Amino acid sequence: MHGHLPISLLHDGDRTMQRFTHLLAALERSRRPADVVRAVQTYANAVHDEELAAARTLLTQGMRKRIVPTTDLRAWTCDASGLQEHWIDRCLADVGNISETCALLIPAPLQHDPPSVTSVLAMCTAKRISSDERMVWVQQAWQCMHADERRVFNQILTGTFRPLIDAEVFDLAFDDMPLPVPLRTALPLPSDLASLGSIHDHVVEWLVEGSRVEVVMAAGRVMMWSSDHTIVHRDEITAHLRASMPSTTDMILDAMIVERNGGAQLIVLDLLRYDGVDQRGFPYTDRRHLLRTIPGIRCVEELECEAWSDLADHLAHARDHGHGGVVVKQREAWYDDEGALYAQHVAPYTLTAVLTYVQFLSEYRTPAPLLQCTFSVWKGAELVPLCKIDDTLRDDHAIDIAAWARKNIVDRFGPIRQVEAVRVFEIGCTQVAHAPRKKSTLQLRNAHVIAERADVRLDQISTIDSILRQL
Repeated sequence: MHGHLPISLLHDGDRTMQRFTHLLAALERSRRPADVVRAVQTYANAVHDEELAAARTLLTQGMRKRIVPTTDLRAWTCDASGLQEHWIDRCLADVGNISETCALLIPAPLQHDPPSVTSVLAMCTAKRISSDERMVWVQQAWQCMHADERRVFNQILTGTFRPLIDAEVFDLAFDDMPLPVPLRTALPLPSDLASLGSIHDHVVEWLVEGSRVEVVMAAGRVMMWSSDHTIVHRDEITAHLRASMPSTTDMILDAMIVERNGGAQLIVLDLLRYDGVDQRGFPYTDRRHLLRTIPGIRCVEELECEAWSDLADHLAHARDHGHGGVVVKQREAWYDDEGALYAQHVAPYTLTAVLTYVQFLSEYRTPAPLLQCTFSVWKGAELVPLCKIDDTLRDDHAIDIAAWARKNIVDRFGPIRQVEAVRVFEIGCTQVAHAPRKKSTLQLRNAHVIAERADVRLDQISTIDSILRQL
């Protein structure tokens, strides 16, 4: 491809860019492995192998190389739309993304015939193409696409298309590895414990604090999934499981990764699948008994309770044992039974921190933006990041922060926006652990936003020393 761009790169009768955009929308709606696999399989059945390979490259690696500078994108948008450049700036203030802003300002296509994903990647690797030739190709492509397709197209050209899923997750659509299943969550323990029935109809265990994972073992492979549906890589744990069990093991575990004494331990909470059989429909006592027969795993500790009043004593000593409370499970309940699992946390640690960074996790316009907020505290005279919290704000609060953040950007680091350090929040967590590799030297477990604290000034927020004094 030298000196000109053949028209074959532009038109695609299969409309694979449209299909690719629909795939992105499906991945944004749900990152559950089963939904991801279903979306990838639907896409794979509709496109040829070359397009599938191109989509895999973009989804798992992103596009970091900038083919079209932002200044050119703005100028070409003005030329194609007939608008003056100040309109781009006015719209950008509300949209917050130059690729989407330019995509929205281009007139609707007279004929919908978008380019293929492979042709777009071919454009990105083309050599000795002049700026004028590239402009003609891009503007012709814009005239054949809807706005959402143009946004994706612009992100690829400007090197701002970020990877969305792990390559291992993408490849699950084409093998027989069992997929993780939905994990249940515990209900708060009711104040009237007698309403649950006899204590002897329940199992009481420690509430283990750590990173919750779902361990899937099959065909000699071990995969661990986090609660937010991403793959967890902990080589020491997967190596131990492979060494402890035969390669024919077919099992799914509900477990916690606990950091202790400079290493990681896997504490198993429940058994979801064993020897290819779904165990969720069996009573908990049967699942726990089977767990104890499996070599190489450590189960959560069961506590002795003769009366409901014994729970108070266990709660009082939970921190001494490195746990965050107690869990109560019905002995005869199935895994998914409603009201079969209750938890009582000890009082959380609380602190105040200032919002310093915001990352928009979704490029799509959703009623409540998906945000990752970074909160910082004082370490001496310096503000240092303490924790990142994803999508834990109420919808109205998330919308408020998203709008405020776009108007109070101090600096940009890729998709991350540094904002003015003025908004203070109360943060709760179940555990504070030492983390020497972090700049703050601390790591919060189960961090969550309690409320915004307009009454706390920046110089009054928590410090590393004040947090350590709570421990």
